[in-house]
Amino acid sequence: MPDPLTSYLWLTIGFSPANPRKWDLLAGFDSVESFYKNLKQCSLPLTLSERQSLCSAQLEQAEKMLEHCRTKDINVYCYEDSAYPEKLKRTANPPSVLFSYGRLEDIDFSTAAAVVGSRNADEYSLSCTEKLSAELAQNGVVIISGMAAGIDTAAHMGALSAGGTTVAVLGCGLEYDYPRNSSGLKAKISKSGAVISEFFPTAKPCPENFKIRNRICAGLSDCVLCTQASAKSGALNTVSHAAEQGKDIFVTPPHDIFSPDYQGIIALLRDGAQEIYCAEDILRQI
Repeated sequence: MPDPLTSYLWLTIGFSPANPRKWDLLAGFDSVESFYKNLKQCSLPLTLSERQSLCSAQLEQAEKMLEHCRTKDINVYCYEDSAYPEKLKRTANPPSVLFSYGRLEDIDFSTAAAVVGSRNADEYSLSCTEKLSAELAQNGVVIISGMAAGIDTAAHMGALSAGGTTVAVLGCGLEYDYPRNSSGLKAKISKSGAVISEFFPTAKPCPENFKIRNRICAGLSDCVLCTQASAKSGALNTVSHAAEQGKDIFVTPPHDIFSPDYQGIIALLRDGAQEIYCAEDILRQI
């Protein structure tokens, strides 16, 4: 009988990382190992394509991937691991497997804030982001972001500058060089925090995967701070996930209320987001 980690990785290979269908099927079994043992029973409620996909996935593939991760210093966690963040378990469609540079068991996720915004941010927003992230990190708040250029990178850098903890959630595999030439920042983050992904280590980035990973950013956090966003900014997708989870939404004052670069912030304010002027405004809430 395979262990839970190998079984969850096999299931993830068979269904793909973010497919929620796996949780519908697992609900009828007391363990993922039990599901694997009963796979060949025709009574399982699988479509033909699902059955073919799962039957083509082999435990040996999962074992080889785990061995590959060990050689690359990538930690792998499944849903049942004690180090798997409890907040993620309470979200819809939690990742079945997480790959990580850095040890999740060393991170206290009890107080965390997602900091998101534009990739093409201006100096005002970058400065606000870095300063607020540093102040939050100094007060024990884990800073969660997506490691994209712009606001995400400023959030991670702010937390690091304060000696705090930050977690980067990628929309691609850990081994893929995205953002380009980011290995140095990944190494710094993983020393005290983690760089994580639900996608297989060599998976390439694609637009849809960034939206998919946003639910993880929101799920790990107690609130979301958005510091710059246009009306079509991908950061608003993270905000949407957080709002669905009943979490507080914070924004910084727009630098220019007439600029298209801030229309996403204006929309959030109209929808009831809280405007903040210092880190204490967030700390009082969370």
